[in-house]
Amino acid sequence: MIGPPAFVQAALRFTRGLLGMPLPWRVWLLALVLANFVVPLTMFSDRLEARIVIATFLAGAPP
Repeated sequence: MIGPPAFVQAALRFTRGLLGMPLPWRVWLLALVLANFVVPLTMFSDRLEARIVIATFLAGAPP
């Protein structure tokens, strides 16, 4: 039997690592992700750099 691809295994290890963190760390990481998405979207939406950040964020999101 062939296992899942390497990138799936890496994603699972990454997710398990995030879930294994203490709650304050997870909240902090969530705040950082939201800030990196919301601030460019709301404050700098007319600038090219903000559009690149938003496009990168959406491209990296799981399907």
